[in-house]
Amino acid sequence: MKTKMNIIIIGLLVMFFAFFNCVQAAEKTIGFAVSTLANPFFISMKEGGEEKAKELGIDMITLDAQDSAEKQISQIQDLITQNVDVLIINPVDSDAVVSAVEEANKAGIPVITVTRPSHGGKVEQHLDIDNSFAGKLVAEELVKTTKGSVKVAILEGIPGAPSAKQRQEGFLKVIKELADNGAGIILLSSEFKEVSGLCDRILVLRKGEIIREIKSKGVSSRELLEIALGGIN
Repeated sequence: MKTKMNIIIIGLLVMFFAFFNCVQAAEKTIGFAVSTLANPFFISMKEGGEEKAKELGIDMITLDAQDSAEKQISQIQDLITQNVDVLIINPVDSDAVVSAVEEANKAGIPVITVTRPSHGGKVEQHLDIDNSFAGKLVAEELVKTTKGSVKVAILEGIPGAPSAKQRQEGFLKVIKELADNGAGIILLSSEFKEVSGLCDRILVLRKGEIIREIKSKGVSSRELLEIALGGIN
């Protein structure tokens, strides 16, 4: 499983730095605005980028937004001020990053996005992996190694993050096989459709306390919201 994922990461890095061939020249600088370096995936990307940049004689500035959209916008503005030759962005938020991408466009700096897109502005190239397929690989390996005798807890990351949502969709398509065979599945998600489609019971929490357990069949998202907010006891 690790080998398959490493191939995906390496493949992405090859695509990512192929663009460097277009900017090779003296004193060129790449600005890399990454969402977080708390994630091993992005650490691998940073290290691979620095190694390739050194090989090509290019400076590379990496700034860690620590999963803060506001901080990332400020960092991108700083890279624009430094007049980098190419700006590579792994957005914290695809909507929030638009204004920063547009600022780079006005400054004449080419923009490349990685793993998450920008929902606006001009982007020369978007590089990504097939997140749904990655989630499918994880689930298939889980089914293979556990043979269905398992309790699975699925924890949602940043709500609405496209890459995380796609991975979860791919994972859930396969993992439903476990649920159909009687395995215990615990799904923590802000997406009602995912919960109701996979689980037979829903626990509603308020301030960390379980206030209601209901069957998922027939319940609406509005009813769940009313229960969570205290409209129904």
